[in-house]
Amino acid sequence: MKRNKIAMLTLALILFLNSHKADSINSWIKGELGDARTIITSVVSKYLAQCTVAEARANFASLPAEKKTALVNFLGDEGKAYLLSRCTGDICGFVKSFEPGQPVSEKEFQKLWPEILVYLMNPMPVDKYKKFVDSTADEIGPEGIFMDWQGQEILWSQLDPSRHEPILNLTPDWVFLEIGLRRYSEIKDYTSIYYKQERLDGELQGVETILLKYREKPRGIYMKWLDGPWKGREVLYNENLSKDKVRVRESGLLGVIPVWINYRSPIAMRGTNHPVVEVGLKFMLDLNLREYKKAFANKELARKNHGIQMVDGRRVFVMENIMTRNNPKANYYCHRVKQYMDYERALEPKIEVFNWNDELQESFIYTKLKLNVGLTEKDFDPKNPEYRL
Repeated sequence: MKRNKIAMLTLALILFLNSHKADSINSWIKGELGDARTIITSVVSKYLAQCTVAEARANFASLPAEKKTALVNFLGDEGKAYLLSRCTGDICGFVKSFEPGQPVSEKEFQKLWPEILVYLMNPMPVDKYKKFVDSTADEIGPEGIFMDWQGQEILWSQLDPSRHEPILNLTPDWVFLEIGLRRYSEIKDYTSIYYKQERLDGELQGVETILLKYREKPRGIYMKWLDGPWKGREVLYNENLSKDKVRVRESGLLGVIPVWINYRSPIAMRGTNHPVVEVGLKFMLDLNLREYKKAFANKELARKNHGIQMVDGRRVFVMENIMTRNNPKANYYCHRVKQYMDYERALEPKIEVFNWNDELQESFIYTKLKLNVGLTEKDFDPKNPEYRL
């Protein structure tokens, strides 16, 4: 029954996504995921079910007064009645002590809930914590959307790291995607040391190390190869200067004279399967979204969780999406993809794509990411004295 509920909810989300533009990311969630007050009330009920009355009293007492008051007021009389209908024994006596007062809006409570969760979950015994998380599998997705990326950043930065994985294992793919879209909508530009490796004509190429500057609007991309087979190469794209051309200076003797060429020309795409406009975090996010929607709608998607690892000194949750081999007409981008999610920042700094021979097809890693650094037109000007373009 639980799996059916999750499947029905996710299908509704996918159908809604398919009928709405990507830039309406803040409009399609409301109404689809249920009332936040109902979701939070259910989570609190399941939390109390794992506590002794002494644990419940102690953990609620640890809450700062304003947060405890806000929680009780947000639950309200209806929430209190629901908790009383589900509680047993002495816990019911504890719930009866709740005295809801001035109602709290969803917007106000959204800012408080992540820290309230931290206060309640960090002290729980490990076995009870895992049972609590498992019992809230239906709520984890909607609750994550309610907190949004800002709230999740607070949650993950304050929750004991040993307690992250049980929640992440149950977080649906669409939550990572939606939160990623919302987070990226706040990013205007960024810089990175970017590592890429691709398979060309069946042969896996060497790792390339690239300095990347990226501006979202108007689109601007500057790349300088710091190491690898194309060391010394520079590529610049600025849609203010040209919608379909890049400025290229090759390494070595070929780089004497920089040239403007179409970004899909063989020279511009030397050493890669992708034109320059397919570089960046947003391309990976859009690719994941497109493939997920297609594979989920076809019921041809499986997921494996690979736990928490480190990328560039940050914790990432590694999950693998696997597309079926049985539907060539679907024209999936790949057989499987490993996604390394910086879940605290709602970014994906690393992705590994495997082809239908189960070989690594391409790997992209974004390190030393600096967001919203204030890149200007000078950063995407071929006359910049720091460049040789």
